Amino acid sequence: MDKNMQLQPVGVAGELCIGGIGLAREYLNKPELTNEKFVENPYQPQERLYRTGDLAKWRRDGNIEYLGRMDFQVKIRGLRIELGEIEKQLAAHQDVKECVVVAWKKGEGDIQLVAYVVCENGMRAEQGSIQSFLEKSLPEYMIPRIYVFMEKMPLSFNGKIDRKALPTPVIATDRVYIAPRNDTEKQLVNIWQKILGLDRIGINDNFFDIGGDSLKAMETIIMLKKQGLQLKIKDLFERQTIASLSNLVKLSAKTDIEGPVTGEIGLIPTQKGFFRKTRTDINHWNISVMMFSKDRLDEDIIKKAFTKILEQHDVLRINFIIDGENISQYNRGVDGELFEMKLFDCIADKDDTTNMDNMAYVLHRSMNLTEGPLVKLALFRRHDGDHLLLVIHHLLCDGLSLMTVLEDAAAAYNQLQRNEPISLPPKTSSLKKWSEKIYDYSNSSEFLKEIDYWKKVENIPVTLLPKDTTFSEERHKYDVVINETLLSEKETKVLMKSVNQSFDTDIKDLLVTAFGAAVKEWTGMNNILIDYKIHGRENIFDGVDVSRTVGWFATEFPAILDMSKMEDLRPR
Repeated sequence: MDKNMQLQPVGVAGELCIGGIGLAREYLNKPELTNEKFVENPYQPQERLYRTGDLAKWRRDGNIEYLGRMDFQVKIRGLRIELGEIEKQLAAHQDVKECVVVAWKKGEGDIQLVAYVVCENGMRAEQGSIQSFLEKSLPEYMIPRIYVFMEKMPLSFNGKIDRKALPTPVIATDRVYIAPRNDTEKQLVNIWQKILGLDRIGINDNFFDIGGDSLKAMETIIMLKKQGLQLKIKDLFERQTIASLSNLVKLSAKTDIEGPVTGEIGLIPTQKGFFRKTRTDINHWNISVMMFSKDRLDEDIIKKAFTKILEQHDVLRINFIIDGENISQYNRGVDGELFEMKLFDCIADKDDTTNMDNMAYVLHRSMNLTEGPLVKLALFRRHDGDHLLLVIHHLLCDGLSLMTVLEDAAAAYNQLQRNEPISLPPKTSSLKKWSEKIYDYSNSSEFLKEIDYWKKVENIPVTLLPKDTTFSEERHKYDVVINETLLSEKETKVLMKSVNQSFDTDIKDLLVTAFGAAVKEWTGMNNILIDYKIHGRENIFDGVDVSRTVGWFATEFPAILDMSKMEDLRPR
């Protein structure tokens, strides 16, 4: 049965529960354990079931296959691991007489696999030999890195191995340092040292043991790409040392060298959603940043730098054609005025901050999707230094894209200051290519298989959130009061590093669940419809790399939070 005491279909693992006339009544003098293990049978209310804690599944021939204890199934860094499977492979080693594998929590929630081993004839096996043996049958994330060799296993009164009596592993405080052996390992070492802030990293140091996490793993992939190399993030999660990863690092696949993209480009889903939902002020949905320098900025160098950036990043040269409901976008070439830049001398202004804010507002309001350009700059010279405002319409740029533009702008400006030619990272796949691939994918048999699922989601009844007041007139931001609650540093640390482990899930799932619980408490609604967004740069097409492509790539989909079981959410 599943966690909600519902029957699992054939082939799906669940907890083995037993019932019937021969079922015991209780644990003698153990009421708490009795209440936990003896539960009401949801299919025959007058009877009870016993929750065995064993993991099993129905086979198609009608038999039940035992899979192991439920408490021997763990999840480490998002990967579900059967400890029994590791023990089975470990026991097959010729020098191993008995073994137990446990998930051991170290420090602030780091979970590691620990193998307790009793060897044949009282001998001590070589750890390296055991690990090499396991590598033949197990993925690396299932191979223990900590071994405790014992003379015998502690036993409980009924003769079973007493896991609670196993000794705490003793970890050497100093890691054995092994230097990189080739150029690839040197590059990985340099990247990890920069990302993790460590002075020395050896090729056998485990990425996650020395401070790595999923975000730092993504940074590793991005920094490798900048150096013309590629590595799958899945490999980094499965093979967590440089020694194991080095032979998986490859030269980046050469994508077709695209010159400046011109002509019509199909709207991608995010853009279509924008035009479908946004009815007013479609010209003024901008993303912007104000940069500051105490030293005077060179206006000519800024123009040259951004000219190069707009030549490289085709999307920034897009304009739109809007004819009623018919909307298309086209890429201008690299001739003519690619962007707009204005210079404002505010040094003599008494209230230069107010004047700068007013002029920035005018710049934002001057965006026009059909006339362009949709990239604008303003250089404000003030008594405290120079302020450079960059404004890009959101249809052309998301947060990751803005980081790419700023990174390239800084590199180009500094290179020109040193009288060097501009050299930017290689151009990645164009939005035009991505748009074409998305269109093909949306009409593929693989994608169309999902229609039935989304029809089911669409048919789930939901109600709108209640309103205290309905306003007929337009409301402005100054009519609204926003209340903010900030978490302390300690609370943030607990939320980011500890809470998710209690529920064996991701922090995003926790936040969404907390939101659903709050809405349920407020409205009493069980089905709560939310709009879920992710970055949208999924690696789903061979030969297409949009890691540094400028555009608005967000993926958006509806999700319904089922809060009907909210009472099951107990504090932990």
